[in-house]
Amino acid sequence: MNEHTLLDRCRGGNQAAWRELFERYATAVYRWSRFFGIDAAGAEEVTQEVFVTAFRQIGACVSERHLPPWLFQITRRKAANARRLGWFRRMARSGDPRNEAMFAGDAAPSRDLENALRRMPLKLVEVLVLHDLEGRSRSEIAEVLGLAEGTVAGRLAAARTLFAELWEAE
Repeated sequence: MNEHTLLDRCRGGNQAAWRELFERYATAVYRWSRFFGIDAAGAEEVTQEVFVTAFRQIGACVSERHLPPWLFQITRRKAANARRLGWFRRMARSGDPRNEAMFAGDAAPSRDLENALRRMPLKLVEVLVLHDLEGRSRSEIAEVLGLAEGTVAGRLAAARTLFAELWEAE
C-alpha cells in the first residue's frame, strides 16, 4: 500500500491502516525519542503519545511526502514536553527524603517546598502542580481550568521561573 492510500485510509478511520501506520513508523518515532535524550521507558510513552496525537490530527498531514517529517515534528514536541516534565521533580526533590515520599504519593511536601509554593500566586501553582507533578498535558489543564492552551503555557513558564527563584531562596 503506498503512503497516499495509507494516509487516506487513516483519515477515513480504517483500523488496519492505523495499525500499518504504527508498524511502519513506531520504531523510528521511538529512535527519535531516544536521540532527544529520553530514556527507554519515556521513549515508549512518547511513542504512544505521538500516535495518539497523529490519530487526533491526521488531517494536518498534507501529503504522503510529509508523513515522516510530520511525525518527526510531533515526536520533537512530545520529547521536549517529556524532558520538561522532569524539571519540577528534579528541582523539588533535591535530596529531601520527605519530598521523595511526596512524589510517590505517600506524604506531604517538605516545609521548604510548601513555603515556595505558598509564596506563588494560586493560578501559577495550579498549573505547575497539574503539569509537572501530576503529569497532565497542557490541553487537559486548559480544559480543567477553562483556559486557552496558550494561557496555560504562559502560566507554566512563569510558574517555573518563579518557583526556581523561590526555591533557591529557601
